[in-house]
Amino acid sequence: MSKLFEISADILAIVEQQDEVPQTTEALEQALNSLQIEFQDKALGVVHFVLNETADIDAIGIEIGRLVKMKQSKENRIEWLKAYLKTQMEIVGKDKIQTPLRKIAIQNNPKSVKINEENIIPDAYKKFTVTLSDSKYLQDVLIAAPDSKVDMTISKTKIKEALEQGVGVQGAEIIQTQRLVIK
Repeated sequence: MSKLFEISADILAIVEQQDEVPQTTEALEQALNSLQIEFQDKALGVVHFVLNETADIDAIGIEIGRLVKMKQSKENRIEWLKAYLKTQMEIVGKDKIQTPLRKIAIQNNPKSVKINEENIIPDAYKKFTVTLSDSKYLQDVLIAAPDSKVDMTISKTKIKEALEQGVGVQGAEIIQTQRLVIK
């Protein structure tokens, strides 16, 4: 059985022969019809293959979604179990459990900054980014379009440095959290 590109080449050759000879012979017409039918069959085969591959892609996408949900569910269960074990260890006053197979311990996380009230953080600890869209200049003054966007981020690093040096920062504090470590 011929390949699709070979059939295309054969059809073009017959069409060129018909252009050269004003009267088409019955043999050329039959050959052309036969090639067109074979071409359609091949094209239909390609379309069916594409549709099968598309169905496979859809099924894979659905399976990926299912697996992502399953993974998230298991991660959530692990986090809940770890929190449960940590809480129970704290209740009974144990910060370490040593077994022949595992070591379980409650350890301090690095100190971190907790933002209590974002709106009262001093501007010295904030960074503002303006995203302009369709802005205009009028006498060297920038006029931002109404849909321009201003993003504000707070530098927890600068706040932590200030707090560690004894400088008070309104709306923020240093906190010490703990985690359960399983080795």
